[in-house]
Amino acid sequence: MNRPQSIPYKYALIDVTGRYRTIVPNEREEFDPIALVQGHWLRGELDLCKGELYQLQLFVKDLNDVRNARSDVFELLKAKVYQCRTADNYFGLRMEAKMAAELVKTKLPFDYRDRPDFSVQGGTVNIACSSVWPDISDPVRDYRNRIASKIEKKGRLGYAKPNTLLAIDSTIVTAAMANHGLLDEKTDLNQFLANVIDRMAYGAVLSYNTVYSGATGMLMSVYSRFDSPRMDAALLIFLDTYFPLGDLTVYEPFVPGQSGGT
Repeated sequence: MNRPQSIPYKYALIDVTGRYRTIVPNEREEFDPIALVQGHWLRGELDLCKGELYQLQLFVKDLNDVRNARSDVFELLKAKVYQCRTADNYFGLRMEAKMAAELVKTKLPFDYRDRPDFSVQGGTVNIACSSVWPDISDPVRDYRNRIASKIEKKGRLGYAKPNTLLAIDSTIVTAAMANHGLLDEKTDLNQFLANVIDRMAYGAVLSYNTVYSGATGMLMSVYSRFDSPRMDAALLIFLDTYFPLGDLTVYEPFVPGQSGGT
């Protein structure tokens, strides 16, 4: 994978800090995502620093998109920002904000709630959100099992049903696998996940990754879709309409958090 062009850290962080503080106007939150970026920088963890900086930029964009379309959902998301106590809470909330931003584009009626996180068209379709990160203590460093175990753990919850979609942010795992040369044919991540999802209770999974294109200079979220053979018909129609199957080509891709970025 190629690397993005150099982005001056100081100016990028100043810019995203200003935009973030227009959304979260004070610093009373227990977990500060800006401090997360700064901490990586101060410890010399430059790849993680850039990865979290990119993720924060997208988080701000998603929150603004929701604020412009559904102020009620935005206020609930903002309240959750203040409730985040750990990085794990923040990672999960980023996926919820991403999915809320995706849903406002559909113009379908939906509710933002707990367990599962979203109810679309009166509960015809439900969406649960999550995130996953690698276990760096694993000597094999085949982090695919981290995604599989997250899917299986979420699958034991009561709302894991054929009309429920699981949306999961896998960016950090994908970056870790790229760092260790594990994104190749021998470790076909998509085929591995497809085999896992064939056995799950959910109707489908969207595995999201944040990707930077060195060719276009664009930062984007892309997904891989995995359908269960037990998927409900209403969920299938929803996905085919708004999250269709297909390959999106990203030229000169770089996964935030991957080693070697500049």
